[in-house]
Amino acid sequence: MGMLLQWVASRVGVVTGRDLAQLCRERFSRRTTLGLWVACEIAIIACDVAEVGGSAVALQMLLGISLTAGVLCSAVGTFVMLALQSRGRRPRAATSGVQDSRQRPHEADICSKAHQRNDCKWKLQTQHDLR
Repeated sequence: MGMLLQWVASRVGVVTGRDLAQLCRERFSRRTTLGLWVACEIAIIACDVAEVGGSAVALQMLLGISLTAGVLCSAVGTFVMLALQSRGRRPRAATSGVQDSRQRPHEADICSKAHQRNDCKWKLQTQHDLR
């Protein structure tokens, strides 16, 4: 359902050149707009709670620490990343780049293996699509 709503929102944005908040302000009363804003904030908080809870469960399963300690570790990690980001650094991009370099096979390896079947171009395109 969420993907459908995001797809519709992106289509509306492309057609009108405005985002949903701007369109809601134009078409609804101030009271309705404030209600929609509160509903969105509640949904954002619910998603954040689910992410922190999921991180705590993952840390418990991987490291055997308590859920409380896992929540605290997640919170500390989040605040550290926010602090780095506020100083102009992009910690998530840097860590994603390190993870990608370790997980993705090198393009030359894919080509050398795919060369035997003469479909190197397809393999590179498939790898590019997965990024």
